[in-house]
Amino acid sequence: MPSVRREGKLYVTKQVLNFAAGQILGLCPERSPSTPQARLIDQVFKRLERILERDVQTGCFDDRNFSRLVRALRRALIYLCEEDRYYRRWVGLGALLTAEELGSYADAFSPKDAVDTSARPLGVTPAEFDAHKRALMELALSGYLYGLGLMPERDLPLIARARDNAGEFSMPSTDKGAYFKLFFRDRERGPQAAKKREG
Repeated sequence: MPSVRREGKLYVTKQVLNFAAGQILGLCPERSPSTPQARLIDQVFKRLERILERDVQTGCFDDRNFSRLVRALRRALIYLCEEDRYYRRWVGLGALLTAEELGSYADAFSPKDAVDTSARPLGVTPAEFDAHKRALMELALSGYLYGLGLMPERDLPLIARARDNAGEFSMPSTDKGAYFKLFFRDRERGPQAAKKREG
């Protein structure tokens, strides 16, 4: 019974967000970002949208409601930053605090955190963890999505091919000695793991 209530709350929450996204897109005009905060929002959300397009292109994820929500958030935040000084300052403060908290998270990130966020056993030694901490943190925070943003455009069809064949695909990382492994089962998204690159 609790899981039914949980699923119901999740469904209603998504419906409310879907409705709000449509209203925001209709209400907020598209603005060219000129303030530092609006330019920051613009750059971050453009990167998010590019990665989302890649996720759709590879067949891993295709939810038009989510895409519309991302567009609506970008438009609303830029509009507020351009029109309201108080909101603009809070958006800037949010960016600064996020950067500080990310630094704290990185400092405290542990082997247990890496194992807990992976659907497959990682089997990394303490030395491997220390050497590839950044890559493991990328996996913990965004799964395969950050690696998807780093991929060359020419490699995107290879993911779709791995998905169609229930295979696997190695995703790049900012850590040149590590990679993310994306596994597919029965044409569905499967668990991901980060492993030390051999050789």
